[in-house]
Amino acid sequence: MNYPPLLLPLALLLWGWRGDAPLAAATILALVAVAGRSPWRWRMEAAQYHRVGDLTALLFLGAVGYFIAAGGDILPVYSLLHWLPAIFAPLLLAQLYGSGELLPLSALFYSLRRYGGAGVARTLDFRLPYAFLCALAAGSGDAGDFGYFSAVGGLLLWTVWRNRPRRSSDTVWLLWFALAAVLGYNGQLGLRALQGSLEDWAMEWLADADTDPFKAQTAIGDVGDLKLSGRIVMRVEASAPLSQALLLKEASYDRYAGQSWLAVNAPFAPYIVAPPGGDAARLVVLRTVHQRSVLLPLPAGLRGLEVPSRADLRRNRLGAVKWLDAPPVVRYGAAYGTET
Repeated sequence: MNYPPLLLPLALLLWGWRGDAPLAAATILALVAVAGRSPWRWRMEAAQYHRVGDLTALLFLGAVGYFIAAGGDILPVYSLLHWLPAIFAPLLLAQLYGSGELLPLSALFYSLRRYGGAGVARTLDFRLPYAFLCALAAGSGDAGDFGYFSAVGGLLLWTVWRNRPRRSSDTVWLLWFALAAVLGYNGQLGLRALQGSLEDWAMEWLADADTDPFKAQTAIGDVGDLKLSGRIVMRVEASAPLSQALLLKEASYDRYAGQSWLAVNAPFAPYIVAPPGGDAARLVVLRTVHQRSVLLPLPAGLRGLEVPSRADLRRNRLGAVKWLDAPPVVRYGAAYGTET
């Protein structure tokens, strides 16, 4: 494909603007501009191009390891995409400042080097893929609004217009491109809506799963939609009207790591049910279970439980109570009072 003039500078400007990397983009853009006006070139053989390719591979692997180890609020894959133009800049500069006008493919693909000179003869203009690498980096972690889509669409239109078949009508060609752009934009909106629907369905499906007494995932700092559902989870009957809201607790955790709460050193042991106190308030809970064992939602200040005599109960040091080999529908009473 023919390289359209100014495609690379425009792509670098897009990366610097939308990718929030103005200093890196300006530095590479300045080096590209100097290479276009300077007659000075390095005389580079295949071995030198291969070393530049190896350097790029090391930078890529180092970036992968760094972003995984650094963690943070941004996923490592987005951080890696964001800095791809900087990682692959040595290959671009090797082509622009090298004695050859094109980049040997063997600098990119190690498998081509075993063929010796045959691999070096296969070349490409790295400016074109690098420009769209910048466009990809500009959209890493982006909200995907119409401005970014229009900018990338403009770069793509300029590229394919320069390489369009001459035998076709320009008007028909532009109409087909416009149709593809409209379908592409609305298609990605549809995929985003589909993803949201699948996430809602997954949340509903996971809501039926029992609570893990040893680990709970959190999403602190993430903004999500409030999931509303009319599904009945359990039925609770109080012995007397409640004067204030009453919370039922299934599990407790005592250590926070990353985005998870953990219950450390909290194995379950046989639990001897204490008889309810005479002055304690009571709740009767009725719920269906999906597994053979279930954690019991209990009020604070638990003073006793009313369960079938054959119920196999276990309790850990954090107060979670598990009913082993529970029937499909469990019914139990819980006596509670002021927690001391």
